[in-house]
Amino acid sequence: MSHSDAKMTVLKSLTLAFACFLLGACSNGSNNNNNEVIIDTGDPDFPGYVVVSLEAGADLETRALEALITAEPNTIIQLPAGVHDFVDGLSSSVDNIVLRGTGMDAESGTVFTL
Repeated sequence: MSHSDAKMTVLKSLTLAFACFLLGACSNGSNNNNNEVIIDTGDPDFPGYVVVSLEAGADLETRALEALITAEPNTIIQLPAGVHDFVDGLSSSVDNIVLRGTGMDAESGTVFTL
């Protein structure tokens, strides 16, 4: 195995471990599918970023804040479609975090207010 192959193997292992960490950190232990967090390690628009997709639910603001707090650099936090009012605000001290919705379409897009 070459040096670059070994580096890639270590990088993939660390990415998977980080994704598992985020999944555990963003979970409240509930089996309720409305609180599901989906982790993806690839996005063609942001190569090398980990995608954390949050599902709609009453505690979306709390889960979004938890995802921001536990995020590492190069993380995309994907909000679900719908209108979401974040009354307590959201913040992160981590560089290279993307907070995005599903688009600007009135029927299938994401709108969030702070």
